[in-house]
This record gives sequence, structure tokens and C-alpha cells, in this order.
Amino acid sequence: MTNQGLSERAKNRLKIAAGFLRRRGIGFPKEGNFYGAVLQSLEAQPDKGELKTLVDWVEAYDKVRPSTVNLRRMARNDECLQIDATRDGNTQGSVVRA
Repeated sequence: MTNQGLSERAKNRLKIAAGFLRRRGIGFPKEGNFYGAVLQSLEAQPDKGELKTLVDWVEAYDKVRPSTVNLRRMARNDECLQIDATRDGNTQGSVVRA
């Protein structure tokens, strides 16, 4: 996939996902098709649904004004989503089942 076919939101979400994948030791090219490489790596992950949940959470977190964010956990049904995220794109997280 070329960069032209992606919206700015999609690019941002792929950058967030890349942060999680980097924590797993997966690297991406600085030149060339970064977004295509991230998409390909995401497809190979057995926990794609959980990664999507984490990306959704970080995206929502980033939309909130920094002075109002004081959350370390977010309850969701029978799960507790634990996130450590920074504005520079370094993220890590996990879904903990209750």
C-alpha cells in the first residue's frame, strides 16, 4: 500500500501500532514503505484484536487535553486496559482479563 492511499488518521494509527510492535522487537524501515511494513507486521500478529484495542485507547487518550488526563487504567467490560503512553509515540500496554 502506498502512503497516498492512507488518511492522516490511518497514518497516525499505524504509527501508534508501530510503537507497540517495536516493543516486541519488530523493526521498520526509516525509508521506503513504512506504513506497508507496519500493516504487514500487524497481519502476522496473533493478537490483532488486542492491538486494535490498544491503538483505539491511545488514539482516544491523545485527543484529550493533557491537563485533564490522569488515567493509568481504563475499564472496559470485563477487561482492564493498562497503558503506558507518551506523546512521542512510545507506547506499551496490555489487556488484563478480570
